[in-house]
Amino acid sequence: MRTYAKTIFRWLPLFLCLLAALPMPGQVATGTKTIRLFWDASASMSDNEPVYAFRYLEPVFAACGDCRVELLTFHTDVQKSEHRVLGGDWSALKKALEEIAYDGAVSYNRMSTYLVKGETFIYTDGRQLHPEDRLLLQPGNTILSRATGDAQKFLERSALLYRGDYVQLKPMETRPSGPGTASQAQVTGTIYVDDLPAPGLEVRYAGSEKTARTDSEGRFVLDGVAGDSLVISGGGIKSRTFGARQASEMAFYLNSDVIALDEVQVSEAKAEAIEKTRTATGMRDSRRVGVAVQSIGDDEVSDVQTDLSQTLQGGRLTGVNLGQGQDATQFTTRTNMTMLGNNYGLIIIDGTPMAQSSSAGGPNSLQSASFIDPNNIADITVLKGLAATNKYGEAGRNGVLLITTKAAVYGTGESSAVSDAARVKNNIYDAGDASENSQSGVTRALSGIPVAPAYDRYLALQPIRTGQPRFFLEAYDAFRDREPELGARIISNLAESFPARTDALKASLYGLLETGEHQLALTLAEALNQPGTAPGLSLVTEALLRENRQEKAAVVRELIAAHRQVVGTGEAASEYRTYLQREIQNLFRANPGFSGMIPGAYDYDNCPSYKARLVFEWNLPGVEFAIQSVNPQKRFYNWEHTAAASPALLREERENGMTLKTFDLFGPDSVGEWLFNVELVSDLPGQERMPLVVGCRIYQNFGSPSETVTYRTVHLSRSGDKKQLISLQVR
Repeated sequence: MRTYAKTIFRWLPLFLCLLAALPMPGQVATGTKTIRLFWDASASMSDNEPVYAFRYLEPVFAACGDCRVELLTFHTDVQKSEHRVLGGDWSALKKALEEIAYDGAVSYNRMSTYLVKGETFIYTDGRQLHPEDRLLLQPGNTILSRATGDAQKFLERSALLYRGDYVQLKPMETRPSGPGTASQAQVTGTIYVDDLPAPGLEVRYAGSEKTARTDSEGRFVLDGVAGDSLVISGGGIKSRTFGARQASEMAFYLNSDVIALDEVQVSEAKAEAIEKTRTATGMRDSRRVGVAVQSIGDDEVSDVQTDLSQTLQGGRLTGVNLGQGQDATQFTTRTNMTMLGNNYGLIIIDGTPMAQSSSAGGPNSLQSASFIDPNNIADITVLKGLAATNKYGEAGRNGVLLITTKAAVYGTGESSAVSDAARVKNNIYDAGDASENSQSGVTRALSGIPVAPAYDRYLALQPIRTGQPRFFLEAYDAFRDREPELGARIISNLAESFPARTDALKASLYGLLETGEHQLALTLAEALNQPGTAPGLSLVTEALLRENRQEKAAVVRELIAAHRQVVGTGEAASEYRTYLQREIQNLFRANPGFSGMIPGAYDYDNCPSYKARLVFEWNLPGVEFAIQSVNPQKRFYNWEHTAAASPALLREERENGMTLKTFDLFGPDSVGEWLFNVELVSDLPGQERMPLVVGCRIYQNFGSPSETVTYRTVHLSRSGDKKQLISLQVR
């Protein structure tokens, strides 16, 4: 017995070690080989026929007696699963690969974050979203691909640089570009003559016989290489030469009545321009006024204000005071009263005095300026000083506000009706105006059923609608709120299908921001930062999304450079310049350590604060639409982005890509619910009919520690479409 016990105790440790080494149910045995398989499931892979990848992987798994396979499927998101291959049988894994639904875009930058050393196979087509979208291999990684051309070169270079391997499977057949797909060997554009699309003009490359003619909308497509010289002629215009660049849509502006400067002779010296100031007696030499005069133009009257009081409370006119809840007629510029016992100022509209409020009280002592429409104000000038106000006697002693309407400036008003020219007309909002509930057929078909069958239905429709941008936007509407991950995947198809088109990249970016897919959004923001664009728009997005402090600081340096390089005095340039300044100021406020890291930070001190700040961007420069704001008092204002209202703005926008508008909400009157609607007021350009996509970045408590940022998008396809973009509660 004693001998038996000794034997047990001698072998017990070894027995326990062997028992511990055995795998538990669901546990991989020690020594089991691990293989990682990265599968590109983006939409561009749908025609890759994985049978060729299967043939390569067959002997790999056949040689593996017991393998653990980590499968990572890449769309905009990453899906992970584990599979076991025993005795070379990988049929279950193959079935899972055959059932993959190809959809959306893939970022190689994101894929790279999952790569590790060891036996890893990456099946992909090498389609980059932009040149900085890199695949950073690790030792032991192998790329499997059927890519050709530039995509093949990119993958081969990645394998060479990062000590990986590249396996060329049977190459894909070269196919012509699908409808709407921009080719790297094509230049597209629109030609305008006197700001109107010009049909029938001839476009050719200098020194080449290859030509194209503009269609009825002034558009052309010409095979060639970016950087060549384009010659535009015909239609009674003087032949002009331009440099071609790789862009989604180039715009060329010509005049039909060009005057040659060498035919003009200057015989007199240029007279020095005299700076003039508006006073009560008209425009006078500012050197002879000798009193305090200050003016603001219509670009400084906040676009979302439907009451003059809000403008005066904004502090834009120095020394003009107006208390909370007071009417504009109660403004003051000094504390002493006049002989009439009144310390309120006087308002003059196009030369006609308004009835004046009285601070002395009594019957009818308070008047109202609420009828004045800020949208029709061309200029507000405050006069302070007896010499400037003596025309109005004692009533003007406490200051005069001279309001000049646009009707008066453009000579369309009559003196007998100047007050009517300033009046807000019919601006009580009707909630039925916005057709938010008028969904498209695609959106309705995908919205009324559960998510899984809805997505299957979308996948069934996708092959026959791939070249139609509107299809992806309508499908996106059905998923963005109830399943944001799928919404992001669907909207990214615009970037995947049209990677060379700025309008598609922007539309995709707005949707990715709205659904919270910030990593791919960052990749698209980098892709949009290219020559010939307004770089600050994408740089702001980069700065907000970057998490690494050093990388964020580097983007802020680029933003400062972009801000200092803004040229032009037009409305678009002014809006863009102010936008960049506010965003940089806010970035310094939120990152106080940047002041010691970035030269010139002192130029961006004192960030303003607003209850809300809304930044609107859109993907189609020059398209006519209107943004309607509805204030808590249910009065609306329309900002018209049309050729009739702002022809110079649209032309400037087409030339520089500054597709931007900001609205700031501040003051007690801004508290409550605001609505913002968007209406398309003209037909869309182009054969592919890329819809107008408007994205909005919504700051709550802008410039304060409690600031929050959200995003919202809307798309419109037909003239007359009107949709609600934002319902915002301001506190």
